[in-house]
Amino acid sequence: MHKIVKIHAVYREWPVMLVAQTETGDLVELSLKEVKERGYEFDEQAWKELVEEYRVFNHSYQ
Repeated sequence: MHKIVKIHAVYREWPVMLVAQTETGDLVELSLKEVKERGYEFDEQAWKELVEEYRVFNHSYQ
């Protein structure tokens, strides 16, 4: 399983895309669906960034 340790950008298009850094230092661009399909997990700090700073799950699409 791969671990995401840092969120660098969130694109609020559909699908929502992330630019993230893995524990090995690789940068990846993934949709939330691809995160799940490819077996990525978020470490605690990256998850906190995604939810609290980027507010991915609180965004209103109008």
